[in-house]
Amino acid sequence: MNFFQIIFLSFASAELLFVTEISKEGLKTLPKVYPWSLQEEPNSLTKEGFDQHYQIGQKLKEKYHLLIHPYYTEEDIISKSCSSLSCISSSKAQLEGIYGKPYDFKINFTREVDDFLFKPQKACPRINWLLSYRLEHKAWKEVWGRILVHEKSLEKLVGDSIDMWNIYDLGSVLVSYKDREIPYPNEITKEEAETVIEAYYRFQDTLMFGSRDQGILATNEMMINLLRSLNHAVSKPHLLKQRLHIYVGDDAWYMAIMRILGMDYSPSSPASALFIELHRLGDDHRIRFWQKNSYIEVPECGLECDFREFDRIITKRNFKAEKQHRTLCFTLEEIKEFYWQKYLLMFFACMFFFLIFKYNTQLAVWIGKKFKQE
Repeated sequence: MNFFQIIFLSFASAELLFVTEISKEGLKTLPKVYPWSLQEEPNSLTKEGFDQHYQIGQKLKEKYHLLIHPYYTEEDIISKSCSSLSCISSSKAQLEGIYGKPYDFKINFTREVDDFLFKPQKACPRINWLLSYRLEHKAWKEVWGRILVHEKSLEKLVGDSIDMWNIYDLGSVLVSYKDREIPYPNEITKEEAETVIEAYYRFQDTLMFGSRDQGILATNEMMINLLRSLNHAVSKPHLLKQRLHIYVGDDAWYMAIMRILGMDYSPSSPASALFIELHRLGDDHRIRFWQKNSYIEVPECGLECDFREFDRIITKRNFKAEKQHRTLCFTLEEIKEFYWQKYLLMFFACMFFFLIFKYNTQLAVWIGKKFKQE
């Protein structure tokens, strides 16, 4: 029996306990409207975007029908999204795809004050504080240097002197044009648009993952909620009511989980989705990942991940205590990490045990010789 036959038998005999789906919002209208841009309601889901998430809902129903009741109740599925209209509408489209018709769906969306991914300047000032250091690095300066080449024309587009935030806003608008395959306005050249879009993604990456602290601060809430749900499913499967959790976010949200798992986190298309499945095989619990109609290998743990290993991977990159997370978010000063103390203490501890071992051995030899002489 070869490796793939073993994996197939493992998949076939395992019991599916729980599924978390993490996806990007569907195609949407411009996040922000400028005088020169399309004039439309900002951040609304387009018909194409609705259809994208409706189809995800149908896929969920087809693949995970044993976890879903035929009629919608709030106790059946947990659906959470970012606070934008396009995110909430994407979640509702998925639920409509699952149940075949609209209900009064309950969507839990993140309050702006708690939105670490999308409003870091309000929700977690330390992310911005750390960002100011990362923007001094050579990689970002190279991108910003190419932005400054087009400074005059970009100032006209944003209606102000350019900075990292209004270029980020402009980038989100141009990404919407690109995703919807709409030609860029005459007011901006293709070269300018591509440079701004590159800066948009680079800034997003630097904002969230410019340092280890930033990554933890930006993704902690989402990852801890995921682990809490999985742990509940492992420890108390008989009490588990909601066996399907749906999370819908924007680029940053989806990029976060992909990056944490060591997967390709380059820009992805709207309505991209990753399904994280929890299976029980005897006394073991395994995590599997489904994307684009097939199970995929994850660099962190392969095609199948032991739940304890998955828990370790996520936990080591996040805070266990919410209070610790909140406290650090509002700490705008350097936190001294006394590495020299750690290493010095480790050195003295090693020397202490080495000396005890060495002289205890010599003492034993000396005592042995004394008894031999007597």
